[in-house]
Amino acid sequence: MLVAMANVVRQPFHLRRAFAWSFENEDSPTTADKSYRPVRDLLMNRGLTRMGYRLEPGANFNDRSVEYFLIQYALAPIVLRHTTTEDEWVLMNYSATVNPFPAPDLTAVEEDLGGKLGLYKKTRPPAEAGKPQPPR
Repeated sequence: MLVAMANVVRQPFHLRRAFAWSFENEDSPTTADKSYRPVRDLLMNRGLTRMGYRLEPGANFNDRSVEYFLIQYALAPIVLRHTTTEDEWVLMNYSATVNPFPAPDLTAVEEDLGGKLGLYKKTRPPAEAGKPQPPR
């Protein structure tokens, strides 16, 4: 009986040690969810449900895919599309460069959403600037 009681008392410490990565790791989904919640709320308040996602020029997506998936998880239900240039809105990730980088086809709406992310909108070509836009 005494051994069983000792095991019960020690159990929480073993659980903490076994799952310590989820409590202490900066890359954990829980940490990402807390960090990017204000960004998600801001984007949802704008009515955005799908948007492009870009890294700095020359970045290798495969090397930074873990970061992308953590951000995508934290921003859900907003869908980030990293392989497209068709979306009107783009989330720029400049965590590697620390500062925003130039994107000639985009206009900054909010350069600092937090978490080294910026919200950009596609710049319309001059020929399309005067045309009325269809309702979304």
